[in-house]
Amino acid sequence: MKLKNKLQQYGIAMFATLTVVGAGIIVEDETLTNQGGDFSIRVVGMSGNVSNARITVINKNNLEEEYGQTDLLGFARLDKAHGDREKDKTYNRTAGSYAILVQKGGYEKRKVSFYLEERGYSEQIIKLNKIQNRKKPVIPIQTGQAWEEKALLPISKSGMTATTFKRKIFLLGGYGHGRNYLKSIEEYNPLSDKWTKISPMPYPRDHHTSSLIKNRIYVVGGHNENHPSGLPNVDAYDPRTDSWESKPPMIMRRFSHASCVLKNIIYVFGGKNETWKGIASVEMYDARSGKWQALPDMPQVRYYHTCSLVKGNMYIIGGKNRKGKQTAVMAFNPKTGEWKFRAPMPTGKYYHAASVVKDRIIIVGGKGAESLVEVYDPDENEWSAGTEIKTPRFNFASTVYNNKMYVFGGHGGMNSTQIYNPQSDLLRSVKTK
Repeated sequence: MKLKNKLQQYGIAMFATLTVVGAGIIVEDETLTNQGGDFSIRVVGMSGNVSNARITVINKNNLEEEYGQTDLLGFARLDKAHGDREKDKTYNRTAGSYAILVQKGGYEKRKVSFYLEERGYSEQIIKLNKIQNRKKPVIPIQTGQAWEEKALLPISKSGMTATTFKRKIFLLGGYGHGRNYLKSIEEYNPLSDKWTKISPMPYPRDHHTSSLIKNRIYVVGGHNENHPSGLPNVDAYDPRTDSWESKPPMIMRRFSHASCVLKNIIYVFGGKNETWKGIASVEMYDARSGKWQALPDMPQVRYYHTCSLVKGNMYIIGGKNRKGKQTAVMAFNPKTGEWKFRAPMPTGKYYHAASVVKDRIIIVGGKGAESLVEVYDPDENEWSAGTEIKTPRFNFASTVYNNKMYVFGGHGGMNSTQIYNPQSDLLRSVKTK
């Protein structure tokens, strides 16, 4: 039939059974005359229909249009005549190539491409396979090793930050062997695997945060020998000109905090205050207005923790308070100001590192779990364990380049660089309390 011929013409594999129907009758070799360009989807699994599967349509401009879910019988109809759609929306489509992305917890994710005729009503039957063993990889496996050694740092350091800017990685501050505070900046080129020492920061600091906003790296808080009770200072570094600019200070001094960036706003969570007491306070800095604003406290005190941004939510993971090392994961929604507790880490830790690769949060090392790699999937609210890091460490820095996590330095005079490739790792499902 013409729809199948079109699929073959465009070189699209036949992932699933595909039929063209009209008035309930299967038509094999003729063009339908009903007006439209509508289609429906039926999602089936090994044991029958799959209800509540999430449907996304990827249109001709490669833009995703969230559609909704299948019904109890596994059907989703993408036209204006059926279902629960808003009245001012229509899902009639013009002719052309489209794709459907189908997701359902416990099932494999499927993306099916097809060509929609100008006239006719097409039905797409998509088969999802259940994930038989959750201990199998939740990230696609590719060839290669999970961990790889790279060029050593020019200097041993810990307590610093790492920020990716274009094709370079910048390590800022920290402290060296013997607890000497550092203001040095090391520039790393992942393509050539070479280090370059560039102009230093205006003054030494460690246990600060660094955040990238519009070609500038904002270094926030921390402490040093002259300010052991913490710095409120904010300084912006422009790698293009190798220059610094002072910005308005935080509302309160803090160090050992964590931060995330969303839409030119830096959110700062917890840490320790000028009396070295753990705090739960939150404040935000708008880089456009240059103003700080206090926000409601976190549900719990945290320091030596991490903050990771995934799909608009900020995940505060692990850390420490007066009860000791923590496993809790607290998710903050900046739009609503709402906090939610999510599945806890399998292992309590602090002084760890966290990086996001393809919407999964990778937690490496940390005090009390120096070798462990644990991966959190916010969509599934599940944890998995990965291949342990070659060199155990805590109080180090990490960042992401080209979907790989780069790990630098660590406590005790470490100067090693290692790369973790989650797509080359075999993840194992881990139960949490």
